[in-house]
Formats: sequence, structure tokens, C-alpha cells
Amino acid sequence: MPVRLAVTEGTVADASQALPLIQGIKDQCLLADKSYDTNEIIAATTKLGMKPVLPPVSNGKEKRKYDRALYQLRHSVENGFLESKQWRVIATR
Repeated sequence: MPVRLAVTEGTVADASQALPLIQGIKDQCLLADKSYDTNEIIAATTKLGMKPVLPPVSNGKEKRKYDRALYQLRHSVENGFLESKQWRVIATR
């Protein structure tokens, strides 16, 4: 279940909203995709005591290691968003 949600314009980068959304969250890991692989997000996640579980960007200088099995759990979150979008289509007809 989503803990926090931010709705922005379509032209706003998702990674720009990550820091305000993770502030104050106490959890073990942060599951995110490659677009959230920034030094600021990694530092904030580590400072909060969370393990960043996100693959490094392909053109990055530093190739960090991450837990692939845990990263695959992100698929279930993506399916949840897909389902909510389908219900929105039905509700707005």
C-alpha cells in the first residue's frame, strides 16, 4: 500500500519528488527504479538508515551492487498502480 503520494504535472521528473516523500519514513529498504539513482537520494536513504535497492544507471561511473531478488518485488507495486489506473478509467467514463 502506498504510504505517501505526490501528484505533479507530466513534465516534472519523478526523482525530484523523492526526497520529500521519503523524509521521516523509517523502513529497511527503498525500492526504486533506475531513474531514482542520484547521489542525493542515495545519501538521504542511507542517512535515514535504509538500504537503497535500485539498479545503477547504465551510463553511471560507479556500478553499485544491489539485491536483485528484493528489487524484483517492485513488480508487485507496479501491478498495483496498473490496477488503480484501470479503475480510474472505469470511474471516469
